[in-house]
Amino acid sequence: MPTLSSFATNGNYGGIIVTKELAYDYSTRWRSAFKTAQWQQLYDYQTAVGVRMVRLDVYPDP
Repeated sequence: MPTLSSFATNGNYGGIIVTKELAYDYSTRWRSAFKTAQWQQLYDYQTAVGVRMVRLDVYPDP
């Protein structure tokens, strides 16, 4: 994943677009290619910098 910000409140990106859930076939089932910590990094970035994430073409999941 690229560096999201240089400082705590200065982001390098004005928004986040995720397509197809970043799906990857782990031979047992399809799962996200991002680890839980990477998703959390994106969520924290949204909160700190005030940007939005858009998720396109993803399967509804709880």
